Amino acid sequence: MVQVERSSPAPDSLAEEKKKPNGSYSKPDVIEKLKKDFHNKCYICELD
Repeated sequence: MVQVERSSPAPDSLAEEKKKPNGSYSKPDVIEKLKKDFHNKCYICELD
């Protein structure tokens, strides 16, 4: 397992989506933050 330090603050869309019963976490700002934090690698399998 690779330890990754995630950047702060969380994307704004997460707060809005969290309020919804079936919120989506695949918003563009979330995807960009994940790409940045995980250096464009898959956050699950660490592949490009």
